[in-house]
Amino acid sequence: MSTPPPSSAAFDRLWVGDWLVDGPGNRLSRDGEVRPLRHKAMAVLLVLAREAGRTVSREALVAEVWDGNEYVANQAINNAIWSIRQALGDSSEAPRYLETIPKKGYRLIAEVCRETASAQAQPPATRRRPWPLLAAGLAACLAAGFGLRQAGEPPPLAYGPPEALSDYPGLEYLGRLSPDGQWLAFGWWQGSRQGRLFLRPRADRKAAPRDISGEHGEVTGMAWAPDGRTLAYAAIHEPNRCTLWRYELIGERHTALGDCQPLWTPTLAWSPDGKRLAFSGRDAAGAGGLFLMDAAGGPARRLTPARSLGEAERQPAWSPDGQRIAYAAGNAEDASLDLYETDLAGRVTRLSHERLRGLHGVSHAPNGQDLIYSTTRQGSRQLMLWERASGRSRPLGLEGSAPDVAADGSLVYALLRQHRSLGVLELPAPGGQAVAPRRMARSLFPDYAPVWSPAAGLLAFVSQRSGHEELWLSAGDGAGLRQLTHLQGVADAPAFAPAGRSLAFLGSCGEAGRYGLCRVAVEDGAVQPLLADGKTYGAPAWEADGRHVWLSSDRNGAWRLWRVAADGSGAEARPTAHEPGFVQVAADGASLYYSPRFSEQIQRLDLASGRESTVYGAPADRRLASWRLGPEGLALLTRGTEECLERLVPGVAIPEALACYPLGSFSEFARFSLAGARVYIDLADVNLADLMHSQSRGDDK
Repeated sequence: MSTPPPSSAAFDRLWVGDWLVDGPGNRLSRDGEVRPLRHKAMAVLLVLAREAGRTVSREALVAEVWDGNEYVANQAINNAIWSIRQALGDSSEAPRYLETIPKKGYRLIAEVCRETASAQAQPPATRRRPWPLLAAGLAACLAAGFGLRQAGEPPPLAYGPPEALSDYPGLEYLGRLSPDGQWLAFGWWQGSRQGRLFLRPRADRKAAPRDISGEHGEVTGMAWAPDGRTLAYAAIHEPNRCTLWRYELIGERHTALGDCQPLWTPTLAWSPDGKRLAFSGRDAAGAGGLFLMDAAGGPARRLTPARSLGEAERQPAWSPDGQRIAYAAGNAEDASLDLYETDLAGRVTRLSHERLRGLHGVSHAPNGQDLIYSTTRQGSRQLMLWERASGRSRPLGLEGSAPDVAADGSLVYALLRQHRSLGVLELPAPGGQAVAPRRMARSLFPDYAPVWSPAAGLLAFVSQRSGHEELWLSAGDGAGLRQLTHLQGVADAPAFAPAGRSLAFLGSCGEAGRYGLCRVAVEDGAVQPLLADGKTYGAPAWEADGRHVWLSSDRNGAWRLWRVAADGSGAEARPTAHEPGFVQVAADGASLYYSPRFSEQIQRLDLASGRESTVYGAPADRRLASWRLGPEGLALLTRGTEECLERLVPGVAIPEALACYPLGSFSEFARFSLAGARVYIDLADVNLADLMHSQSRGDDK
């Protein structure tokens, strides 16, 4: 790529599509909205704009923006491209501005024109490189409105700066405004065992929230009746059991309606005519899907076909006319998620083909046609707009989950922000004082799920520092960092084989990126699919001889334990008294331990006799966050008013607290690994969850 010679004219602003780019000011603006951009990201955007329509290689960007420093620039380019897309409201899957050309570079595909400066730009106080674009010969706009919307065309949907609806301690994870906008109902977890349902006047942030959920369990979804006098909500009240409830504001009366499917993301929606509830549930045979129920209660009617729970429909959202229900569902090929729609006769239409790796709530946009949804991108939950006319998605420029479009077109969502990094803590001697965890090497992107191999002397973990979830290796002090997998898809839940020469993990290792159980060699990174069938799996655990791996899965339509040959030659299911989740195998191979799904318990299964016993149940004031099987018994991470590492030895009913830390020290779904008196664990660098509210700026109603 050649750099054009400097021009004698001074240009300090240009248009990229309908965004006005202010290079010296490091910002973009459109329709009164201003979005900042870091200096290096702006420099990359200006280079791409100068070469609009042509591919710019990563090497060219390194040479021009980072002065040839390849070591610094490799990850910095990824960060800059992601920042540019966020600022422009663009999507890598369906680009409108910036396109990735695989293995070649990047190309700006939006129209570019310049705006003549009214005055010579003043040089900045600090030295900056004079980026060539500011003096390059860009073609000026040849006609009024070039690169802008046509006359009479409504502006695209956009939302203004968000305001906080809540800032309470703990996590506010789900919020809904009443139809008249007067009340805010929300789920709130305060460090105790259950997230509960609260009600507060929307405008009075100083008013004390009122707990209205009773003793009905963990709240996983809610919906207002159209008249604003009744709430429906879903609550998990015992392991793997969920019930729908009605709450009437006048009289404060609760009524049980029926069973639902336990989910953390929104579970149910109320029809616009007030007559029906749509919710995610499962039938007597355990098959999941969407169901309809009369709003006053009664038998549920299946709306979508019976499917395994990993693929089942979830997160329903009624269209404003009450004729359609949008929802999320799993794709059988690779365990990804996409958007679907059904009418009331059960006729299903697939809406998106984006193969999402996380979907955290769906709502109809104000126009009743497009959809707003939340998905995980670059380690955070981003709000996206799926546009029916184009069949494509674009970012809204907001970070959050559980979106809900209120009656006035404004948007309510939960800002769940968490950055994870790896930490090391030394367990104190008996009677000693707990020492704060020590952070290992920081990364711009999350590092988590550590697992230590004493045989190999290596720590394996998941990192997104390459732009994808991949497995990485390091020595226990963080030195010798090495990327192990290069799947450019998903890699999670690593587990070292006893000899330390390979790891089992969950990832997209099958043909065409099909998801499943995988194995990777430590020496050369060679990956072998073991059960890459696109089903849903729990974390793997090895037998002591290294010949088999145990894990939970719904691969036959119901959650069971599976024993898989480490060479991929076969798998067999093992019945259990409860649907299994996380699994650990005893060192002697005679028994294994597992957590029933959606429970606070740990079960021991004798493999010879098949007998089971409950070895741990969390007390009412604590929550079981994570656990491991160690040489001295069970190591537990529990949460209450503090987060504590505890040890439960065989034959003892009450665990011993080893060390306690302030609530929020560890990530929400923290995983840890034991290395003698040392523990590697997921730390929460940033950990907050508040409800946000944003007004619509686009004429999208």
